[in-house]
Amino acid sequence: MNNTHTTVAAVRAALSNVQPTTNNAAEIMRTAGAVLKAHGHAAPSSLGGVNASAKIAKGAALNIHTFITYLAPHTASGAVNVCPHASPGCIAACLNGSGRASFDAKIPAARVARTLIYAASRPHFSAVLFAEIERARRGAERKGATFAVRINGTSDISPRAFKVAGVDVLSAFPEVSFYDYTKVWGRARQTWPDNYTLTFSWTDGRTWDDARRDVLEAGYGLAVPFADLNAAGRVKVARAATLPTTYGAVDGDGRLLWEAPVFDGDKTDARYLDRVEGAPASGGYIVGLRAKRSTVEGERTALASGFFVAV
Repeated sequence: MNNTHTTVAAVRAALSNVQPTTNNAAEIMRTAGAVLKAHGHAAPSSLGGVNASAKIAKGAALNIHTFITYLAPHTASGAVNVCPHASPGCIAACLNGSGRASFDAKIPAARVARTLIYAASRPHFSAVLFAEIERARRGAERKGATFAVRINGTSDISPRAFKVAGVDVLSAFPEVSFYDYTKVWGRARQTWPDNYTLTFSWTDGRTWDDARRDVLEAGYGLAVPFADLNAAGRVKVARAATLPTTYGAVDGDGRLLWEAPVFDGDKTDARYLDRVEGAPASGGYIVGLRAKRSTVEGERTALASGFFVAV
C-alpha cells in the first residue's frame, strides 16, 4: 500500500467514528484534517467557497454568488480519478495550474487534501458539502443575491454521487441552480432535473460528427477552447484573443456541411443563464472559450491532440 492509500485508509478509519450527517460537518473536517496533517498533507478548512476564482467572480456583476469546489483533477491526488474521461489534451492544458495555483503551493495542496477526503468516504464528504452549500445559500439570501452551485471546478463527478440519507444534492436543494461542464457525453442521454444545467466539453479523441450527434443535436451547449495564435504559434493572452461567431465544417469543394453559433462563454461562468444572456433560445450551440496560455509544451500538446481548436 503506497503512502497516499495509507493516508486514505487512515482517514476512513477515523471517520468511521463520526456519523456522516450535516450536523457533524465541523467534526468531520476536524477529524479528517487531523489525520491528513499527521500524514504530511494539508488540513483544508472547507470543501468549497463562494466566487472562488476570477471567472466565477464575474458572476458578481450579475449579483450571483456561486459556490464551487476544487479537487485535484484526474489522478493528481494519487488516490482516485475524479475526471474519468480526461484526455491527453485536456490533461496538458488543465486549468488546475492556472491563476494563483501556479505560484501558491497551498492551493494545489488543499485540492489534494479535499480529494483524499472524498476518496476516504464519499458519505462524509457529501455531508460536509451539503452543510457548506446550505451555509453559502443562506449567506447569498441575506445579501439579496442569486445563488448557484458548480460542484466540479476541477473534477467531473456526477452530482448524483453526492448523497446524504439517500437524497442526492440536486434533490436536496431543488430551488438552487446547479451547473457543470462534463466530458462524459453519455450524460446527455440521462434525464436531469430542471435545476441542473450541463455543458458538454469538447475533447480530443472525439470527432465533430460525434459532437453534432451526441451534444448539439440533443440541444446542449458544447464548450470549445478556441486557440487564437500569435505569430510565434503561441496562444494569445485572453484579453487579446478573439472568438469566432460561428463554427462548422466544409467539404472538399468548400461547401458548408454544418455550422453552429458560438456564444462567448468567457463573459461569465453562469452557463445556466446562457440562453438569457444571448445564446440561441433553443437548440445546440457552441460555448466559445478562449484557450488559456500555459507552457509551450502544454499548448503544443493541446493543439496537436485537437483539444485546442485553432482559429
